[in-house]
Amino acid sequence: MVSFMLYPLLSLALLFFSIQIQAEEKRLSLTDVHNEMNRILQVHVTQNTMSGSLVKSALSNYIDQFDPSHVYLLEGDVQPFTSLSEKNLELLVEQYNREDYAIFEKLNSVIQKAIKAMQSYRKTMIVNDESIKALVAKSIPKDFAKTRQELESRQAIYVAHLISAQVKSMQALERSISLQEAQSYVEVALRENEDDYFYVDNKGEALPSAQRDSLFAAHILQAFTKSLDVHSKFLNPRQAKNVRMTLEKEYVGVGLGIQPMGKRFIVSEIVKGSSAQKSGKVRLGDEILSIDGSLVEGLSSDIVLSMLQGKPDTAVRISFYGRNRGRFDVTLLRQLVVLEEGRVDARYLAVAGGILAVVQLHGFYQGKGGVSSDQDLRTAVQMLKKKGTIKGMVLDLRDNHGGFLQQAVKVAGLFIKCGVIVVAKDAFGKLYHFRDLDSQTIYNGPLVVLVSKETASAAEIVAQSLKDYGVAVVVGDPETFGKGSIQLQTDLASTVTIGRYYSVSGISTQLEGVKADVVVPGPLAKTAVGEEFLVGTLSKDRIAASYNDSLSDIPKEEKARYERYYLPFLQKKEDKYRKWIPDLVNLSQARVAKNDNYQNLLRGNFTVVQGEGKNAKKITLDFQAAEAMLSDLQSKEAVAILQDLMLLSGSR
Repeated sequence: MVSFMLYPLLSLALLFFSIQIQAEEKRLSLTDVHNEMNRILQVHVTQNTMSGSLVKSALSNYIDQFDPSHVYLLEGDVQPFTSLSEKNLELLVEQYNREDYAIFEKLNSVIQKAIKAMQSYRKTMIVNDESIKALVAKSIPKDFAKTRQELESRQAIYVAHLISAQVKSMQALERSISLQEAQSYVEVALRENEDDYFYVDNKGEALPSAQRDSLFAAHILQAFTKSLDVHSKFLNPRQAKNVRMTLEKEYVGVGLGIQPMGKRFIVSEIVKGSSAQKSGKVRLGDEILSIDGSLVEGLSSDIVLSMLQGKPDTAVRISFYGRNRGRFDVTLLRQLVVLEEGRVDARYLAVAGGILAVVQLHGFYQGKGGVSSDQDLRTAVQMLKKKGTIKGMVLDLRDNHGGFLQQAVKVAGLFIKCGVIVVAKDAFGKLYHFRDLDSQTIYNGPLVVLVSKETASAAEIVAQSLKDYGVAVVVGDPETFGKGSIQLQTDLASTVTIGRYYSVSGISTQLEGVKADVVVPGPLAKTAVGEEFLVGTLSKDRIAASYNDSLSDIPKEEKARYERYYLPFLQKKEDKYRKWIPDLVNLSQARVAKNDNYQNLLRGNFTVVQGEGKNAKKITLDFQAAEAMLSDLQSKEAVAILQDLMLLSGSR
């Protein structure tokens, strides 16, 4: 069959967080706030005009951006900005239309006053083993403090948790530090964030007016975009870079991760295959002293990382201080660094006549260097086939938060012939069909898709599509996350919700997610995780099914080609597994009910039996170990369900 690409009318290309490099370099002005919001409101799926409710929400978001843990501001500080009358909100809309942001300036002054108070309080904190141990055992209430004494208590708890985390992170890098050193490092980190609201650099000197306006504009844009819905947002340069790196699984650099240590930096990661790793000279825990002759002490993490990164095939000279090795210099070449973590994991179990494949896909990514989730999955399956004939497969999408929409289409297409995978509907009601056009599949046998409550976005598209076509049985938590909205990124790195997506059956996963055919609870099954628990979500609806593709969005001159090379190979909706679901449910429930460890963990009892027979003994797990064991039991049950499916359907 001839394979050709289609997305002719959709200029949205990469709908899920397409990050533009040039967006990172632009310095904002206050005029950009109004212009950017006008552009966003023109395409947003539900919000098309500025309103009092959006201004009110933006003020609350501005507060939350600065003080999400409620450890700086008093209830009396925020009340004037969160309890505005309708008349006052109308006036604020008028001010916004005049590009007057005096209300945010006033709020920022309140924040500055709160910062000064807490900085003064932190100087009086007593830090020792006893005080830190007592403080980290406490939690911070979710509401705002009513008194200064209560607020100072919260600040102490907050700082204690940060100090404890700093000590542990250094220990992981085999560095022993005192609580006082950790306190000093934490203070530097806190002030770096606080300085953004004073518009000063790390030396306390005032930033140039253009840089001040850029910071202020970014804070306002973050507040306004978040007011539109839960997934619309403005990304600052660091956030944009991190998201792009996550979605592309690559960057140009030397392959070093850094950990701030007060005003200094140590190596916290060395990426496999990078020039840093190949040199054999750099070790975890080494301190970075200078880069190309420039001292790094006192710089921000973002600046240090940008110095390590750059254009391909350029050299960078780095001075380190290594324990027991003293000072040494290494010249490294900046190259394309491909990240291995968060891609695909594969394993297999031997069975009669072949193997059972278990493939976990952690995200939907695509880099300029050729790395992509569909290619990684294809490679993993090819490698597994060398171990034996694949008799059954578990596609594990637990905790997969999504990524590029095009990759979701390609991954789903690996398990069906041709057909619609997902339909997007924009703010104006126009429909765009995303199709798999390649009739080749990598596997077409018994398939279980394993999901959790954190299976979201593009991962939900794949799970629902394979369920709709009847080529897979969905197993796991009762439902997935429930993100059925589409985001587009603007030139200024705002991500704006522009529409909803639907599966080939016309179902939207918005709010309710993908429903499991066989419920097998995991660590998140009873937790309040998902779109339905968020504020500012879209409603749910549905459209007509697209199994019999009408080609309604294909240009007239292209239809003949589709009719010849695409329509004859359409994947038909299958029911070969649907009839076995009641049996699969009964068999699974019986197994889980008999598994004492599984039942104990589901009830929150972390005492389990380890070993068998005479070697069996009871142990009590900590929370992290209990969560890992429950996740493993969920995975094993998915394999057991796959074996049931193979037996019932005669595929064994």
